[in-house]
Amino acid sequence: MVVYPCRLWRVRVNAEVFDASRHRMRRGWTIGGRRIVADGWDAGAPWGARSGHTPVNAWWTLWIVSLLAGRYAYTTSRNAETAAELRDAARVVLFSDGIDIAAAVLAIVVVVRLTRMQERTVLSGEVPAPVLG
Repeated sequence: MVVYPCRLWRVRVNAEVFDASRHRMRRGWTIGGRRIVADGWDAGAPWGARSGHTPVNAWWTLWIVSLLAGRYAYTTSRNAETAAELRDAARVVLFSDGIDIAAAVLAIVVVVRLTRMQERTVLSGEVPAPVLG
């Protein structure tokens, strides 16, 4: 849990080097901002190429669903009293855990792809034109 935000911070700092003009938010938003990750994605893409945000959007959507499902699972399990309610609560918890796992896998995919894009940008030697104004 600690490593992921630290890695996103590093990706953000690297992305500023590649193209500082593509960032709409300050570094402090890196902790949980989808826009920060998408801006880093854009900055790490090959210069002049348009990259889609599908992995970023999928991760963010699953993360939000995970939060909501986790809250519902907590409430359901806390209020369960009968055997049937406990069984239903266990199903909700399993569903929530499955969403958590999927969101975690996508988080890893996003960071790995961001890192690879940034490495390719560094190795390509491409330098963006300076932003004037």
